Amino acid sequence: MRLKLLMFIAILMIFVHISFVNGAENSAIAFISIDKTLYAPKENIEINIFNADEIQGKKTVEVISVDVGNVVYRENINSTLSEISIEAPSNSGEYILKVYLDSEEYSKKFTVEGNSELFVLTGEILTNNFNNIAGIELKWNFDSDNKYTIIRSENGAESEIFENITSNSFIDVSIESNKVYEYTVFGESGESNKVIIDVSQFKNSEYIENNNKNCISLRVGDPYMNHNGKEKKIDESGSIFPVIINGMALLPIRTVVETMGGSVGWNETEKLVSLKAWNNTVEIPVGKNEIKVNGSSARFDVPASIINSRIFIPVRHLESLGCEVDWIGETKRIIIKY
Repeated sequence: MRLKLLMFIAILMIFVHISFVNGAENSAIAFISIDKTLYAPKENIEINIFNADEIQGKKTVEVISVDVGNVVYRENINSTLSEISIEAPSNSGEYILKVYLDSEEYSKKFTVEGNSELFVLTGEILTNNFNNIAGIELKWNFDSDNKYTIIRSENGAESEIFENITSNSFIDVSIESNKVYEYTVFGESGESNKVIIDVSQFKNSEYIENNNKNCISLRVGDPYMNHNGKEKKIDESGSIFPVIINGMALLPIRTVVETMGGSVGWNETEKLVSLKAWNNTVEIPVGKNEIKVNGSSARFDVPASIINSRIFIPVRHLESLGCEVDWIGETKRIIIKY
């Protein structure tokens, strides 16, 4: 009996010791706090990171706009810091503060109040059917009669400036994977929020070595195209737009090719369209599957067609001129980069 009692006491002491050790370990688990939950625009947010010294890996702070859905602030922080201060966003709204400590994530919600007129910028990654980056589309909400400038930064350093934009959207196509881009739009009436886009999880375009920086965006059923942030009609009639025939997008191509600096010819006798740009020539006969690229034959499943007295040509033929053509199936968008 005495032996059983001693064994029970020993087991109980081991259990108490394990519980004490686990409790000590749990007390060292990291967590975060912020000084309050309501801020004025650009007011300092004081962040405390408890037991951060226990974490040896990378530490990052992010602010995500609930309204916009994008990251609007990101910073890697010193591994030894337990107290940091960041600036609240300039736009009012709901936000989530996230702190990444190695593989762990901690978050707090807060609100910014104070400014009534919002210049809201959003950003979206466009990818093609192969998960290659087609570009980053930016949209904002100010009057389209304004002129805008976009500043793009990488790692806090200014890298690109896009000027004289007259529409409320722009597609940046000079994108490389494994990078993080930060955008701000400036208009006559003010400055937008920042948007941070991380493209590290996507693959580069197969044409990345071509350094394409110009973009024409079209949409099936839409008579307007967007060229480097400027909208224009595809045709003066306002009745011409891309269509889908047998799974391929077709379009009267003259305005697109001439916008890129090329030329379009028509041989009425042979019913032959010729496209010329960058020392390349593409000859496209109406109703036939075989085309000629710089004199060599190539075949396409869908031929050029005459629709309502207009010649519709597969947009993919622009690749033979040296362009990159991406199809965004979800929104029926055609992105042409050159």
